[in-house]
Amino acid sequence: MKIPRTDRSSLISIVLLAILGGFIFLVSLQQQHWDADIFWALKSGEWIVTNFSVPLTDPFSYTFAGKEWIDFTWGFQVFVYIFYTYLGGWFGLFILQFLILLGTFYLLYKSLILASSGRGWLAIAALYLVFAATYDRFFIRPHLIAYLFVVSYIYLLLLHAREGKGRYLLYLLPLQILWANMHSSSILGIFIVGSYATGAFFSEIRKGVRSGAGSSFKFIVVVSFLVVAVSLINPYGWKLLLFPFIHQGGENAEALRFIKEWLPFPLIELFNLYPLPLGIFAFKVILLGVFASLVLNLRRLKLYELMLVLALTYMAFSHIRWTSVFAFFVAAILVGNFTRYMESRGRDSVILKRLCMALTCFVAVVFLSQAATTYRGNYGLGLGTGVFPEGTVEFMKREGVKGNIFNQYDFGGYLIYNYPELKVFMDSRTPTIYSSYFYWSMRQAVMDESLWNKIIKENEIDIALLKTRESACGMLWESEDWSAVAFDDVSVLYLRSNAGYSDLIDKWRLKSLNPCRTTINVRLPGDKAILLEAAGEARRLISYYKEAGLDGRVARPHWLLANISSSLGGEYLKDSVAQYRRALEISAEYPMHYELALVYADLGEDDNALRSFKKAAKGLNKSNMGLGLLYHKMGEEDKAQKYFDRYLKTAEDDAEHMVFKALAASCMNTGDFGCAVHNLKKAAFITDDSAELAYIYYNIGNALFAKGNYPEGVLYYRRAIAIVPMYLIQLRALQAEFVANGRKEKVEALSGLIIGTE
Repeated sequence: MKIPRTDRSSLISIVLLAILGGFIFLVSLQQQHWDADIFWALKSGEWIVTNFSVPLTDPFSYTFAGKEWIDFTWGFQVFVYIFYTYLGGWFGLFILQFLILLGTFYLLYKSLILASSGRGWLAIAALYLVFAATYDRFFIRPHLIAYLFVVSYIYLLLLHAREGKGRYLLYLLPLQILWANMHSSSILGIFIVGSYATGAFFSEIRKGVRSGAGSSFKFIVVVSFLVVAVSLINPYGWKLLLFPFIHQGGENAEALRFIKEWLPFPLIELFNLYPLPLGIFAFKVILLGVFASLVLNLRRLKLYELMLVLALTYMAFSHIRWTSVFAFFVAAILVGNFTRYMESRGRDSVILKRLCMALTCFVAVVFLSQAATTYRGNYGLGLGTGVFPEGTVEFMKREGVKGNIFNQYDFGGYLIYNYPELKVFMDSRTPTIYSSYFYWSMRQAVMDESLWNKIIKENEIDIALLKTRESACGMLWESEDWSAVAFDDVSVLYLRSNAGYSDLIDKWRLKSLNPCRTTINVRLPGDKAILLEAAGEARRLISYYKEAGLDGRVARPHWLLANISSSLGGEYLKDSVAQYRRALEISAEYPMHYELALVYADLGEDDNALRSFKKAAKGLNKSNMGLGLLYHKMGEEDKAQKYFDRYLKTAEDDAEHMVFKALAASCMNTGDFGCAVHNLKKAAFITDDSAELAYIYYNIGNALFAKGNYPEGVLYYRRAIAIVPMYLIQLRALQAEFVANGRKEKVEALSGLIIGTE
């Protein structure tokens, strides 16, 4: 039986909508893998529910205790606290996020169907584009609520424009009250309704109304004023209404420029035709599409829509975070204008229809590819490993560490929720609570020892929780005034000497194991006794975290112990493999795979080394070098050449000399002596070790002699002998070989060098 075309279209629409629902499920089912705002939001929600009031001053820091706090997301905080507390922790937050996003895209689809006059193919293409432009910002934060309210307002105004029923406008009033108490973006609600009223005003003028405005227009104006009035129904009154302007203006702008989401959109990206990253590509398609639709529809242009598009375009270019809001705002405008254009022509555009189908398929394929690769390790509930200072904060709680702490911006939220007894130095409520100067001084202090000492003195700080990669971590490790007592994957805990922590320092101080990262994973001492002491300190911390129930959460102590065992070599290599494997079970990082491959190579387990190098090569170019060297060692020169080429293509001028040596050896084996000389000269130029340089010079001489270029070959032999005289013995042996083989010209070329040197 043949299925009618309309039934097939409906079936395809249902399938595509179901697939999009699956995509929303996947992006909601993500571990918390970078954002710390949710932690202080949960604690604030708890505070509000417990005290049955909103905080008027900051209750969480000691540096700004008592400062006025306009908690502009207090309603959202209550929601997340309730869902978290009564629906199973992170599962509850997953449910909340999934429901918000599902509701948002359901209302957006309804809006797009209205705007497109039922053209499902156009509505679904726009729906997929909006998803592509926004899914990178789908994590549990109050901006999700803004998306829901924006599409709700657009949908209600579309209904009002179509049916003219006043009740749709009245629905905006309770929604505005909710929005005002959920997020400061509620100012957008006022703007949407105000733009709609402005558009209605000019529409009245265009109609030529002389005897007075129509009743519908009067009602719109009244509602627009009421929307402003009901926005004041919040615990902070007019202060909350004005907050967005204060937050982004004045000296606060200085702090925002260090926060990624508040940076301006890079305009150069508008001229990049490459379709990845998917989010930026989709934003550009929507931007181009909405302006194209307005141009095509100039005669039927609606002022209300033009105002929204221009305002949101300015916002999107000003701050990256608004690109997602832009997509939700303009999707219905884009669809509506293309629809009116097609209706004016009396037929649908076949080209546009095919383009929409292609864009829908493209978004689906690219997102599925990313879901199967990039985001694969983030699926699940709870916290991602290696992201938050879980180990060090647990140490502070168990050991009862109290005092004034210096914690970095990223760690403040986690501390507020997980160790509320300790007031924080700073968290991500910048510049809402913390001034731009304070944020700036914190950034400067962790890079300069004199500024660090100044901020420590001003705030009477006894505890420091620093990132492992921060300059201050290394400064404090070298200081006699501070002792490192614990570390995890991202942080190091320091206690100040002579500040009442002597018992803790005596018991837990790290004397030999430096937990700070520099350009490499760890700096290890060369002395075996000190290495063994460092290994004991790593094992001690591993045991501590195991007792605390964090053995499966903290990888770095295992990683450093693996490094130490690898440095000790010999009988310790097997333990190094075991520790690398355990670290990889917790947090699979490419450098770990690379270092494990090196240990396997030392053990002679070439197959295991190849597997580990290949895993590391997905994110660490150096592994291509390792694969090339290993295949070269195994005599598989074609494979070695392939991986060397991959390495050199990315490394370019930063390539290591051993790659050029191996390439030269391959060239010598195949008789391409010119290639060998070329690569050995590169190796010589970037080699610092004198003995290694002499070895390379000697081999350049060999390659040049094999090529028949004796004068230059003699020059490089002479350079080798000048560094390591013992090469003269090898040259005598080489000359004897030439005599035995009757190579008179080579014998004569070497004779002058050997006699002159002797």
